[in-house]
Parts: sequence; structure tokens; C-alpha cells
Amino acid sequence: MSMSCWSAAIRWFPWRRRVRAHAVLESWPRMVDGPVSLLARLGWSLVGVPLLVLWAVELLAGALLVPCALLARGAGWAPWWVELRVRGCLGGLVRVRDRSAAKRVRAAVAAEPLVDPLEVLAPEHDCHEVEISARRWASAVRDVSGHGRRRWLPWRRRTSVRDALEWFPDWSLDEPVGLLLAVPFLLVAVCWSVVAGLELVAALVLLPFVLLLRSVRLLDWPIELVRAGEVSAHRGVAGLGASARARRELTEQVRVVVPRPRAAEPEVVAAR
Repeated sequence: MSMSCWSAAIRWFPWRRRVRAHAVLESWPRMVDGPVSLLARLGWSLVGVPLLVLWAVELLAGALLVPCALLARGAGWAPWWVELRVRGCLGGLVRVRDRSAAKRVRAAVAAEPLVDPLEVLAPEHDCHEVEISARRWASAVRDVSGHGRRRWLPWRRRTSVRDALEWFPDWSLDEPVGLLLAVPFLLVAVCWSVVAGLELVAALVLLPFVLLLRSVRLLDWPIELVRAGEVSAHRGVAGLGASARARRELTEQVRVVVPRPRAAEPEVVAAR
């Protein structure tokens, strides 16, 4: 998918949602170097966990008010809004009179996804540009630029809490059907999180023995390449210092430049 591929979604919620689970999780620090990354994630949890709680509260409150909002829009008392997004970042809003007009706007964006929709829709619709900050864009596209990771655990984990949360259909929660689908997805996410916790405990039990073998160079430090959510083995490096240098060198080799929509200069996606 092109980095400037736009999409449009009709907003069913009574208001533009302020907290989105995917946006919060995009700021989740990368696990690049064991204890350092754990400290970064601990600091993130002090802010990220309360934000996820606010996301759930806002979602519940909005779901209760959706019928009232639909009645107001059907009676012509309130407008319909179409949200324009690129890589999940809100880049524009279009205000229309009824749902039929909103569907036509959505179809127009789908017909030309590589063109900035505001350039196409502005002459005939009430459009509002929303600036995408450099920080928000960097978080949204950081998986496009791969990074090196030095693995501390004995094996590459097959499960994680973050994976469970990413399965949650955050995009479709603005649709009535998405609200109904949220319940089974939430149950699956909870079960997967329990499995991820058990795997992590098993890995932590064996971690001291593995670190001892690596410290005497009987085992190499695994250096892995992470790109677009996929992890692949790169090579093994003996020694704590040498493995740290190998990780940094790999990150520099795979770093890419990603243009931000409507930005004068391209943004460099940095490893975090």
C-alpha cells in the first residue's frame, strides 16, 4: 500500500472520538534492547494504560448515544461527517447533509485513493483540513522502516498482549455492526493475553541461565530484523558490546524516509 493511500469512513459516533486504541498502541516503545526497552515500556504504561481506560469509557458513552445521534441526523437536525484518513491518521473532515451524500463522498475517495481527497472534494463540499503532526505520522508509519532488535529472552515470543489488542476492530467501532462485533473480539483478546502472560513467565524463568551462557560466550546474542510487524532472524553475535553495535548498525541499514502528507519536507522514521 502506498504511504499516501487515503480512505474515507462515515462517522456514526455522535462526535469525533478523541482516544483511539490503535493510536495509543502505536506509541508503544519498541522492544529493541531488553532492560532499556522494559524501562521505556514501564514509563509508557503510566500514560498508556489510563488512555486505554479513557478509550473504553468514551466508547461506551458514545455507543449509548448513537441512536439519538442517528435520529437527529435522519431528521436533518445534525449533519453527517466523513472522516478522511491516511495510515490511520485523520487528515480531513467532510460535512454533508445526508447519508446518501456521505456514501458518495466515500465512493469518490475510494475511486482515487492516491490523490489528496481535499483537492478533489473541496470545490463541491464543506471540507475541513486536519493537520497531521510529524510525531503522529512517525508513530503511524514507524513499522514501515525496519529496525534491529537484540533479543534477551531465550526464544522469540509467539504471543503478546499488544497482538491481542491490535486484533480489536478499532476502525469498525464507528459503525453500528462494529459495536456488536466488539464483544467477541474482546473475549478473544482477554484469552490471548492470558496465554501471552504464561509464555512470558516461562521465558523469564529460563532467562538467568541463558544470560549466563551468553556472558561466557557459549551462546550468541540473537540480532533480529523487525519490519512491518514481521520478525526475521538476522545473525548471532558473541559479546554484549559487539551485539549492541550490530543492532544499531542493522537499524541504520534498514531506515527509510517516509513523506508526510502535505508536509514540505519528508520525515525520517527513527527507531524507538
